[in-house]
Amino acid sequence: MEQKEQGAPARRYNPEQTRAVILDAAEQLFAEHGYEGASIRDIASLASFRLGMITYHFGTKEELFRQVIARRADDYVSATATSLDAAVSRADGAPGTEAVIRAYLQPAIELSARGGAGWKNYLQLLARAMNTRQHEAFLEPVLRTYDPLVRKIVAVFRLSRPEMDEAQLHWAFYFLQAAFIHILVEAGIVDRHSHGLCRSSDLDAILDEMVPFFAAGFDRLARHAPAAAASRR
Repeated sequence: MEQKEQGAPARRYNPEQTRAVILDAAEQLFAEHGYEGASIRDIASLASFRLGMITYHFGTKEELFRQVIARRADDYVSATATSLDAAVSRADGAPGTEAVIRAYLQPAIELSARGGAGWKNYLQLLARAMNTRQHEAFLEPVLRTYDPLVRKIVAVFRLSRPEMDEAQLHWAFYFLQAAFIHILVEAGIVDRHSHGLCRSSDLDAILDEMVPFFAAGFDRLARHAPAAAASRR
């Protein structure tokens, strides 16, 4: 079987290669435009396949998105879990807050900065997805895949800050997570308002600045925790 575009030479049909090309195109457009903004027709055009080839291999847009998420998920989850476990091991079970923050952020920073265009697209589409209202049906594969990792991250932060009550710990992680979601998109806001002094694409510099900044935020919330807990009673 061959797939031939108008005006282009025929190319031999390879199912696995075809799926990979479609997944790459979908990954790129979901990263650039979000789930709602990327159409199946646009994905087919970028992949240089007829629309029917997309539906033949993936059926629906939601299924295509699910498989885009699944393709790199195990590698990302494993890298982050390994990084967290290493931080706990090095500290003999009681890691410092800076060590935990770095262990959480660094795998994604490494993959986005040095993993190639596919990984950058993947992490940007995850960031866009997580910045969407969480009841959206298309997010189900993202939440199902990554919620266990989030629980692990929070558990490791709990080792670092046992004095914080549960609510304060979740607030602290939420603020960190929200900033990281924005940073992974590399929107260019800091480039503009710093007149180029800081660059949203300089992920290594961002990591080095974020770690002490958010560790200080955890410290402040921890000191505030007893008063906040008392006020809620």
